[in-house]
Amino acid sequence: MCDNKGYFDSNIYSRAEIEGTYKLWLELGGILLDTPSVFNLRDLQEIRQDKDQILAKLDKDFAEKKKMLQDLTVVNTPYWQNVKRYNPKLLPNGMKWRK
Repeated sequence: MCDNKGYFDSNIYSRAEIEGTYKLWLELGGILLDTPSVFNLRDLQEIRQDKDQILAKLDKDFAEKKKMLQDLTVVNTPYWQNVKRYNPKLLPNGMKWRK
């Protein structure tokens, strides 16, 4: 496993900004919502039976992820602020696709 070290000017960026930007880019940059997968007919039948619970969990996950994204502190540059602004806009599309 690799070990990366980075250095930043603490007079320009806070630790919270660096950690929030890292999380936004590397941890939250992909699919954010957890949904069950269907690999066979039994999985599909289980999902159909439990659809109300699954949809309720999806709604809860959506609200939690959206709040987490909104609360992130990222580097205060136009690029990172745009990435932060754009990411929550992807959530509703992902949610519609998963429902």
